[in-house]
Amino acid sequence: MTSTHSIEHNRKPVQLSDVKNKEQHKHAKRITKQLKHSYWHLIINTNQRYNAESLELITECKRLKNAADEFLTVAKIGECIQFLIPEHKWDTNWIKKLSTDGAVERAPGTDQVHCHLMICIDHYSKIRLNSAKVKEHFMKHFPELKNLFIRYKVVRARSSFDPVQYLTAYIHKNEHGHSNSTSEGGLDEE
Repeated sequence: MTSTHSIEHNRKPVQLSDVKNKEQHKHAKRITKQLKHSYWHLIINTNQRYNAESLELITECKRLKNAADEFLTVAKIGECIQFLIPEHKWDTNWIKKLSTDGAVERAPGTDQVHCHLMICIDHYSKIRLNSAKVKEHFMKHFPELKNLFIRYKVVRARSSFDPVQYLTAYIHKNEHGHSNSTSEGGLDEE
């Protein structure tokens, strides 16, 4: 499920001395803002329990994986991102890079089928994840469920903490060949 999309942009720096009026000045300042990074960790839990030997387990895991794969596309993520500056939108002027990852698993203690997803966006705007649209997407794939649980956390970068490395290690913690070394801290609920 890992995916990285570099989105090429034709950003030409605007010289503030070339600006003719106050409105253009505000727009020029927005264009020249620094590159920002937003990281989210999502948990989608069906709250359905399956025995490890059950054929239903395989079916439900595939169903959840298909829903997650469809969600982790450039177009779908774009629909679920809300721009806090009205004139900004999901295009190459404001989005530089999108990285996604995910894994479906059955919780060993509760036997519940769920998935962990990572969304990392490098951008030149102010954005947030629209949780209602995320839930709408997964409810479309599981209309029979009334208690689909969706939680997301904003992951904060720190000087000694790489959010992408942390999330990748956590998401793949139960897969062979991945170390389970995750740094402490970094997760803040939104």
